[in-house]
Amino acid sequence: MAMDVEVRAYRYNIVVAGQTAQALTGDPNAPSSTVRGTGTGAINDMLHSITIVPAATNCGTVTLLDGSTSQNILVSGTLSDLHPITLIFDCRSQNGPWKITTGSSVSVIATGHFT
Repeated sequence: MAMDVEVRAYRYNIVVAGQTAQALTGDPNAPSSTVRGTGTGAINDMLHSITIVPAATNCGTVTLLDGSTSQNILVSGTLSDLHPITLIFDCRSQNGPWKITTGSSVSVIATGHFT
């Protein structure tokens, strides 16, 4: 029995330093080069990965939120160098849109399927 399989490129969002609970959003009808869509994010959005880009070894905390449920994924002042850090998640949101909060001197590139 044949099955239809949907294959589509990940979208990405850039979260600059000092942002509070920036929703990861996208527009499924936009070309794959979309940086930030016009949607609002939603339950069941898929977060593939985030790349943390520190600008200082004593950069601020990075927090990932699933709706209002939060988890610190980088705690301020814990870095020994400035290499980007990529974390793979491959999971779907359960409580609302994915959101990211960034502290000072740290930005994030998030990839996935966002609405």
